[in-house]
Amino acid sequence: MDKNLKPMQRIFIFSFLFFIAIDLSAQELLPFEESATKRKGYKDVTGRIILKPKYDNAKSFSEGLAAVKMNGGWGFIDSTGKVIIPLIYDTVGYFSEGLAALNMIGKWGFINKNGKIVIPAKYNTIGYFDKGLAAVSVKGKWGFIDSKGQPVISIKYDSVENFSEGLAGVKIKNRWGFINKKEELIIPIALDYDIIRPFSEGFADVKKNGKWGYIDFTGKEIIPVKYEGAYRFLDGVASVYNKGKWGYIDQTGKEIVPLKYDQILDYSEGLAAVEIDGKWGFVDKNGSVLISHQYDDVFEVFKNGVAEVGLQGETFNINNKGEKIK
Repeated sequence: MDKNLKPMQRIFIFSFLFFIAIDLSAQELLPFEESATKRKGYKDVTGRIILKPKYDNAKSFSEGLAAVKMNGGWGFIDSTGKVIIPLIYDTVGYFSEGLAALNMIGKWGFINKNGKIVIPAKYNTIGYFDKGLAAVSVKGKWGFIDSKGQPVISIKYDSVENFSEGLAGVKIKNRWGFINKKEELIIPIALDYDIIRPFSEGFADVKKNGKWGYIDFTGKEIIPVKYEGAYRFLDGVASVYNKGKWGYIDQTGKEIVPLKYDQILDYSEGLAAVEIDGKWGFVDKNGSVLISHQYDDVFEVFKNGVAEVGLQGETFNINNKGEKIK
């Protein structure tokens, strides 16, 4: 992984996702840029060029299609390079639940995989479809529409967050609350936070005066707002950040891994990659170092008992005991 990425950027990439998943099933093609021409093309995971660099810009595949730009217009291609949706739009997004955002003359709508505009470009800003709903804004007010373009949640809020665990954060006059999909108010719009994020495992991370903490489904602040950075709970733990150092807390707020690491990645199969003084190792959920800090980088966290690491210019796989797999 790029060592120039900041710690929070690295965690975001591995967490991925509260946002849209990139589809690597299309031959696992990844966009790349040719340094001499600055043109974009696609390689497979082995580095073999599959689609020659000829595009002005190119995005990752989502649901079997990739957005590309040529001659000032965006459209979509499949994994063979065939143009599926003409390259005529000002901007496009990724496909999610069969629909992708598109921009025409400054307004946003949605297009399907057949190239049909199913929701007219009439919104100032839009999100992406998740569980049948997408956030949209008109004249500074936000709400949600369904896949037919019908308003489901009134477009009246100053800001919204995507639905997660049945609830969405909504903001009116600098106060936040949470609604369900019937637009019933579950947590009153009285929460005095600058930022709230979607719920994960019963907790939502919230920010006030530059510090982060967590609330529960009742709106009660369970973990005090005291961290400079915080991420959602996954498998019972969350990564938090203070004074330039990262660690992990459990759902009681106990710091199970001390805030002493320069960079950390999400837990996978019970182990988390952590970096200190330029060297990476792996810790368990008790904070015990199970694989010593010896690697220059971690390229892939554990999956099916295997992680990919780098050391002195060599990239190789290890098992969960730190043994090199030949």
